[in-house]
Amino acid sequence: MGIYLVDIGSDDWADEDAYAPIAQELAEELAELGLPPYTCPPEPADGTGERFDVKINVPMDSFGRLCRAHDVSGELLDWEVLIPVDLDEEIELPAESAYTDTTRVAGAPAALAAARHLAEVLGLPPGIPATSENLFLNSWFADRAQAAAALHPGPWTEDLDAAFHVTVHLRAAEFVLRTGRPVTYS
Repeated sequence: MGIYLVDIGSDDWADEDAYAPIAQELAEELAELGLPPYTCPPEPADGTGERFDVKINVPMDSFGRLCRAHDVSGELLDWEVLIPVDLDEEIELPAESAYTDTTRVAGAPAALAAARHLAEVLGLPPGIPATSENLFLNSWFADRAQAAAALHPGPWTEDLDAAFHVTVHLRAAEFVLRTGRPVTYS
């Protein structure tokens, strides 16, 4: 059990019992903002599509402090769904999400810029997986972070919880922009 950050496939995005209420509310909000509608692209028919799957299994307190210190809370903390649309600020929808009565949607371009900034501040090391299928990021931080810290010391080693969350948000934004599919907490 626990909280996961996962991608949303096109079937779930269109499913009335899953994310269709959010998709419908989002379409209305984007239209009001004068933006084109967002459509979740289908996964490759051959099943080779990339997935995003991270278990949020470390505390977020220090990550929250880091985000507030660098004024990127809206881009990285204040959303339930991340989409590949350039938004000036997050949109709050009157549709229920997994953990709240409303759903806040943020744009991946702003999240990517914010996460890249924090990655530079922390000096994240090379070698962190570029994708996060099958809990790759969880495994890397559990099994390889200590060895990487010895080879690549820096601010990131002082708070591995914050480094984990910065990496998760960086990879989530990259995934959303690369695949066109949203991610959400479940």
